[in-house]
Amino acid sequence: MKKKKNGARYPMIYAAVKDDGYAAFFPAFPEITVWYPTLRACRKAAPEALRLHLEGLKALTVW
Repeated sequence: MKKKKNGARYPMIYAAVKDDGYAAFFPAFPEITVWYPTLRACRKAAPEALRLHLEGLKALTVW
């Protein structure tokens, strides 16, 4: 799980892709999926994808 600055934690699920590479999923945000050829790269990119998504959601809720 990745801990955000506000204390929220979101589980990440990593899976080996059948043909090649690795994917990461966030059950709380099914619209976020990342794929990379190595598990290391996937683990590095997944939190950034979550951060960007949360920033986008926050921007949409500003009145």
